[in-house]
Amino acid sequence: MTGLRHWAEAWLFTVLIVVTRFLPRRMVRAIGRLAGDLGRLVDRRHHTIALENLAAAFPELDRGRRERIARHCWRHFGEILLDTLNLRKFGPESVGKDVHYEGLEHLREAHLQGRGVLAFTGHFGHWELMALMQGHIGLPLSFVATSATRSGR
Repeated sequence: MTGLRHWAEAWLFTVLIVVTRFLPRRMVRAIGRLAGDLGRLVDRRHHTIALENLAAAFPELDRGRRERIARHCWRHFGEILLDTLNLRKFGPESVGKDVHYEGLEHLREAHLQGRGVLAFTGHFGHWELMALMQGHIGLPLSFVATSATRSGR
């Protein structure tokens, strides 16, 4: 069954890459939100983990609010996933209008002074586009990433 599942996933991703290549980015992101909704409904195990993590992090929130946050996260993940499948769409002429930095002047100033900058982010942005933006603005970039997982899951 695992082989069939992997084949189906590979086929789906291939179809998504081909189809989304011809669609405007706004439509690709909308399809991504729908894919996130589908993922939430199909992958109940990870949705349950998300709800448990939200309950641990925000015990003051009621279950309905945690459900809305989790649903938003799934949709965001779907958007990012489909957007990332087509990173080649982001050329030098478009990345600067599609990606925006707050505090860019601080990065530029540090670079002019020969100093580096540490930027910390959670996995709630679109850090894949950050590398393209760094090239667009002409500043070097190195990534360090880690993943924390719960044991037994």
